Amino acid sequence: MEREFEIAKIESADISYSEGEREASYYMDGRKVLKYLSQRPDLASKFEEFIPPQEFTKLSDPEFQDSDRYKELATRIDEVAANNKEANKIWERFLPIMLDALNGYIARLGIDLDPDEIRKRSEGLSIICLDIYRFWANIIKRGIREDASGIYQPKEKLIAYTMTHFSKRDFERLSTRAQFENIKSLVLHELIHALSYQNFWISYKEKEGGGKVPEGIITRRIGIGGTTFGKTLKLEPLNEAITQRLVKELLPSILEVKDEVKAKFVDREDLIYKEEQEVLSILTRKIDWKIFVAALFSKDGLPQLARSIREQYGLSLKELSDLMRLDSRKSQNQGKGCKYELTKQRLGSI
Repeated sequence: MEREFEIAKIESADISYSEGEREASYYMDGRKVLKYLSQRPDLASKFEEFIPPQEFTKLSDPEFQDSDRYKELATRIDEVAANNKEANKIWERFLPIMLDALNGYIARLGIDLDPDEIRKRSEGLSIICLDIYRFWANIIKRGIREDASGIYQPKEKLIAYTMTHFSKRDFERLSTRAQFENIKSLVLHELIHALSYQNFWISYKEKEGGGKVPEGIITRRIGIGGTTFGKTLKLEPLNEAITQRLVKELLPSILEVKDEVKAKFVDREDLIYKEEQEVLSILTRKIDWKIFVAALFSKDGLPQLARSIREQYGLSLKELSDLMRLDSRKSQNQGKGCKYELTKQRLGSI
């Protein structure tokens, strides 16, 4: 059957779920977790403290799946999930604090955006903590990039994170309070994605006997990033850079630690999306930072950003996106980290 896309779009605030509906697919039971982990025997060393490597490689073996040992592993994973669900309650208090910090920052930049619009986008948003086993099972199941430490799923209005993405050494030297402060930046990054301007295509399929029926929704735009009908990502690296700079700007107002510790946490943010932030830094030499922020959060801000980039650098948004994707593919083929050399050269910094 042919698929069509409705020209009219819906926005994130138009999507709603019943309580617990979304979370259920993330809190998969222990057997399902083991099923997805079994697809990646190369991850054995990541879980060796819980599952010995010689057993990890047998997770896909039907005979092992019928063993008492397999049942024991699945039960232990189920017990871990119950503990992590308690961590979700902490965000009920901190979400309003983060919203106030963001709205205050936008207002200080002089951007004309109704604070209630940002709050509205947070309605129905779910923030859940996953143990490392379910976190990786969801990465495998959903095809999410493997260097992610947090997940934002726009169509589900859900943020998932794991506290155990930090090293064991980190947890041994940090207090419980410091561990929580340590993940605020992670959740804040995904929250900014969730609060940015979004819309979606409605997809339809032909039904037998004529006519068409709605099949689902496809993400069209998140912040300044988006997808084509062929699901090609556009401007995703720059979207991440803007988001990460906002994290660094907002973090001091939401951290509840001593100033010297706060400074260390904030400085660490420069290392996240470092190369993408360098491209953003070049662009902000000629374009006001608030134009990027307005583009992230408003429907009309993106055309203004497009005009500014064309005027100052002679590039359309598509040309800039294509350049950054070309840099990324070139680096992947060479097996090294992306420095965005072609992009920087075109922008006049090399």
